Amino acid sequence: MTPASLFPFEPTVRIGLCENEPFGLAPHGKYSVEAAENQVFYLPLHADSFMEVKGLEIGRGFHWSQRRDLRFPGVIRLERDNDRSRLLNIVKAEEYLKMVVGSEMNPLAPPELIKAHAIISRSWLMRQLMRGGKSQRQAADTNPFIRYTESDAHIGYDVCNDDHCQRYQGLDAVTETSSAAVEATRGIVLTDVSSGSITDARFSKCCGGKSEIYSTCWGDKDFDSLQSVDDPYCAPDRLHRHDVSRLLKDYDALTDDYYRWRRVVPAALIAANIRNMFGVDVGGVISMKALRRGPSGRISLLKISGTDSEIEIGKELTIRRVLSDSHLYSSAFDIEKTDDGFTLTGHGWGHGVGLCQIGAAVMAAEGYSHEQILSHYYRNTQLSKLYD
Repeated sequence: MTPASLFPFEPTVRIGLCENEPFGLAPHGKYSVEAAENQVFYLPLHADSFMEVKGLEIGRGFHWSQRRDLRFPGVIRLERDNDRSRLLNIVKAEEYLKMVVGSEMNPLAPPELIKAHAIISRSWLMRQLMRGGKSQRQAADTNPFIRYTESDAHIGYDVCNDDHCQRYQGLDAVTETSSAAVEATRGIVLTDVSSGSITDARFSKCCGGKSEIYSTCWGDKDFDSLQSVDDPYCAPDRLHRHDVSRLLKDYDALTDDYYRWRRVVPAALIAANIRNMFGVDVGGVISMKALRRGPSGRISLLKISGTDSEIEIGKELTIRRVLSDSHLYSSAFDIEKTDDGFTLTGHGWGHGVGLCQIGAAVMAAEGYSHEQILSHYYRNTQLSKLYD
């Protein structure tokens, strides 16, 4: 079955805005309200009606986390079940993508970069819709301390609104640039040349000079389209030459040490995080050793030795969480023991798989087309049209 036969028409997307979190709702324009069992539907009666969601968290768990009041078009669905609540937004795919692309990249970014992002965001979305009905899967491993979450569809909705999926920050994120890029690439996705399937088009902020492979971060498999590639465009001289920081979102631009960074991590913090995450007391942490790294240098298996026991943890995101009070920028780091902890010298921001937003921004600034950008980061792929 070809991708076009799976999506002959533009699909609808269910976005999870928040679960079991405080928020406020303020409708603007006319709505009808329908209730069914434990659900309330807010149905817009006019195209310009929108729902303002107050105090919605973005960047959950990351160092730049914050709360904002955001506006969303389309249907709003509120679900309540005993003490649990969930807020969903339901819109058409292309409308969703205009808000995603504007949430991921600054409107000052070159148009070819925005077009490339529209295509990979659409590709990733369609992969999620194809997996509909599955729940998030934690890794099943003989080592219970190797954890990762596959990006299968969430229970009850298709995608979330934050960095675990794709940023989705509503109407305020929509710009002329994001709208034009989505419209110019309407229905177009990346597909794998060999299988014809829609590419699982992952992306992250900064690869640090070399992209990573899928198995370093998630399941023990790899894809022809997600190879590790040398990325000369993600390099300090080029970043500064093109002032890439102005192409980032305002809160991303506040972070300026992502390419090469250093962190001092107290041993007590590491021991506490291991207890909280795994229920294991290793005692005082005395050493750490990378047992397995991916091609970019990102660690997928880390051995932590303490005075009472030792533990091997993975994969990439789990390591970043254990060694920080939120998340390290990446798991690509070298380790140096200090008197009361460890100094980590690292590079890159994010998992590093697929498109590097920083490197792609440089490519676009240097005149590369969106097709050239995509072929650099996603090998053995082609552009395919799903629907008109």
